[in-house]
Amino acid sequence: MKNKKNIFVGLFAAIVLVVALLYLINLPKTVSVELYGTSTHPKTLEIENKLIILKEKFGDKMDFSINLAADKNEKGEFISYNVDPENPSVAQLDIAENTIQVLIKEYYPNQYLEYLTLRNQNIADPDSSKYMRAAGIDPKKIEELLESKEGSELLSTEIDRFNAVQEEYGFDAMPALLINDTEYVGSTEILSLAAALVKPMLRGNAEELTGTGEVSLFGGSITFTLPWKKTSYAGINECYTDLDCNDKLDKNGFCKEKGTEKAYCRYEEPEEVSLTILTDETCVSCHVDKAIELLEKDFKGLTVTTVDLDSDEGKEIIEKYKVRALPLFIFDEDVTKSRAFETYTQSELITKVSDDDPHYILTQSEGRKLFTRPVEENTLHVFVNAHNPLSVALEKELIERKRALEAAGEESFNLSIHHVLLVEEDDEGNVHMIMETPGGIPEIEESVRQIVIEKYYPDKYYDYLLKRAENLERDHEEIMNELGIDPNQVELAAKNEGEALMRENAVLAFDLQVSSLPVFLWENQVIVLSVLDLQKIPFFERVGTTVSNE
Repeated sequence: MKNKKNIFVGLFAAIVLVVALLYLINLPKTVSVELYGTSTHPKTLEIENKLIILKEKFGDKMDFSINLAADKNEKGEFISYNVDPENPSVAQLDIAENTIQVLIKEYYPNQYLEYLTLRNQNIADPDSSKYMRAAGIDPKKIEELLESKEGSELLSTEIDRFNAVQEEYGFDAMPALLINDTEYVGSTEILSLAAALVKPMLRGNAEELTGTGEVSLFGGSITFTLPWKKTSYAGINECYTDLDCNDKLDKNGFCKEKGTEKAYCRYEEPEEVSLTILTDETCVSCHVDKAIELLEKDFKGLTVTTVDLDSDEGKEIIEKYKVRALPLFIFDEDVTKSRAFETYTQSELITKVSDDDPHYILTQSEGRKLFTRPVEENTLHVFVNAHNPLSVALEKELIERKRALEAAGEESFNLSIHHVLLVEEDDEGNVHMIMETPGGIPEIEESVRQIVIEKYYPDKYYDYLLKRAENLERDHEEIMNELGIDPNQVELAAKNEGEALMRENAVLAFDLQVSSLPVFLWENQVIVLSVLDLQKIPFFERVGTTVSNE
């Protein structure tokens, strides 16, 4: 009897030990969260504020770090990622605040998140000292460290780290968020962020939760949850909507028991979706690879075939669909079986070709290679605003490059400069070009002035632009007199025909719906959306260019 009792006690102890071990093994794991952004950008602040709240909720289970992103030019000067071309002070404030924050992180780590909570409420305030004092930070010490250049050194180290991570992950946009060394691309709603953090905490090394852990006995009359099975931590479940289960690239996710405290993700194999993309290697801003990455997030079973426009198949597609622009995305009929199909059709992101054709066209793709325009060999159209610093810098570098090629007797390019006017929409939804620019009346006056000079003094037009680029504050009449341009003639022509000339000059930008800068049009067919893309154009690859984004 005693032996039986000892066996029972030993068995019970073993069961308790196993249960305790399973419970300890399944305790929520620590999750690593890294935010990369710039200290003054609204989207960074939005995510930052939410993560600070979640850090308070999850405590030591959330290893949270904020990494400030910036860059340096060839002179070693800091360059901000938060740039407003019309307001240089935005970038200046950003770099200043970045420098302050890296110092606070280094010397006041315990007060850092409290400082951010206070500072983010009014980031445009140039006086950060009041927020430091409220967070228990000595502003004088921070000021001394700034004067000693230690803040610049710390920010340089931060930039080196960001550049290394950027190269590894290839962030498409800022801010960027890494959760356990994987880029997070889901919703930034706070519950979705919380769910994304809880997933690795609850799952550990497992691919997914195995279930709710409920056990029923005696026909369901007794139900209990195994103590090591958790579907939530700190009141947070791993999903609240199906989109919260969109974390696996190769599977469709669904939120089971949605809206309850037992909600968890389940996954299944996706439906096959066939996509044909018609494109061209000269379309440097088509960014087909990025488009595919985005589509794969919604169409998990996506199979892509890329067709070049010069191939036999490409020519057949152009003829069949009367293609006017590239890239063209054509889904096969199997897209109708996809989970994302209804969302895409309701949002008019894809549309059926016709009643007689079962294929669907992606409508959100914007034309980058245009077939409806005649080719203008070696011609670069540039779209600018006269008071935009980036526009002025681009004009200067392109003019200088063009002249250097000509002086060396090398093949050069034609340069055509177009000013961009704002547009407005009337009550019927019609869009009209209006005589306004972001810089207001002074910018309109300078734009008109330049167009008049181009018409009446074509041989001195580039010289005027270069002189103006040297000092934007210099009086325009002084520049004109120096170049032998009659200011009175320019003023008279601007008064009599300026508006007509300005509208004529801006027609191409209006037709192409150019609203942001820089934008280029190469050979009247290829729309180029950035300086980096411009450098991929075969002509500029061959001759080289010093044009930069700085």
